[in-house]
Amino acid sequence: MDGHEHARAEMDGRSSRMGGLLADLGKLARATGALIRDHAILAREEARQTGKRTAIDVSMGVVALPFALTALIMLSVALAVGLSRWLGVGWAFFVVGLLDLAIAGLLGLYAALRLRQERERTMALTREELERDRQMARNLFRRLAAPPPRAQLRPHEPLTRRAPGGEIHAAEPPADLH
Repeated sequence: MDGHEHARAEMDGRSSRMGGLLADLGKLARATGALIRDHAILAREEARQTGKRTAIDVSMGVVALPFALTALIMLSVALAVGLSRWLGVGWAFFVVGLLDLAIAGLLGLYAALRLRQERERTMALTREELERDRQMARNLFRRLAAPPPRAQLRPHEPLTRRAPGGEIHAAEPPADLH
């Protein structure tokens, strides 16, 4: 093998390693794109499910609201009429109005605290998911930065066999290609 053939064989080895690396990078890019696409589809579906649950909860509250308001008015009037014997009509309605405001304030505070807890829980889940994604990306980049494993195979010896009758063996390159 002369110097040109040796250089060409070495370049072929390098280009095949480069081609393998580029092919691996292409596979990695496609897999990462598919992962991101699947993650976006999953997030969209989760948002849709959360939206459906929220819409059902809100619609049930809206339907119950007129009944609750009617009941509250009737009970408030009944309580005020009952208290009017001891406090007078004006003071009885005033006390019942303050009681209604106190109950509404407590219920509003309870609802606000529940909404805040739900938002914090959702944010904690999002942070955990992002941390898992970061860890996966770190591991991926660490594997990409590592040198490729070396093959433990010995190089093949060139075949010099001749077929019966003196023909060239199929594994040997033709002499006129060099």
